Amino acid sequence: MLDASGERVMITDFGFAKNFWESTPKTCLGTAAYVAPEVLELKPYDGTKVDAWACGVILYAMLEGDYPFGVGDGKGVGRKGDKQLHERLRRGWAAVEFPRHFQRGAIALLKRLLTADPAVRVSCQEALMDEWFQGDAAVASAVASDLRKLRGQSPPSARKSEGSFGALD
Repeated sequence: MLDASGERVMITDFGFAKNFWESTPKTCLGTAAYVAPEVLELKPYDGTKVDAWACGVILYAMLEGDYPFGVGDGKGVGRKGDKQLHERLRRGWAAVEFPRHFQRGAIALLKRLLTADPAVRVSCQEALMDEWFQGDAAVASAVASDLRKLRGQSPPSARKSEGSFGALD
């Protein structure tokens, strides 16, 4: 969605919206490519830290045009889900291959967002204050350049199994 100015993209997903002030999330559901490792534990978790993880997945996808951990085998995220994907998710950024064209600042922010331990993971508010995220026009230009390159490429076949990246397709 575009904001009221028509200049900023807003990413939303109300597929599992919850008022976490009333109760702690504990449901194991979501799109396998975006699910945080603590969701797989079937215990209560901090929904804000899960959202920060998903923002890391989205940022990686925007920069690379593919998911950092893959998309899984289509069995979902519950007990019957893809065990190999679950293991990659539990390892966090250590399981991610960062492309050579990623800027160091982007990699540092992604590592902070894709930290497996939610107690150590950066919050969305902290990510917004990150030096790379707050960077100058050179950063924005580099991201725009990467997006232009992606638009000229055909999307990876893996994306077809769990949706698309909208404008990147």
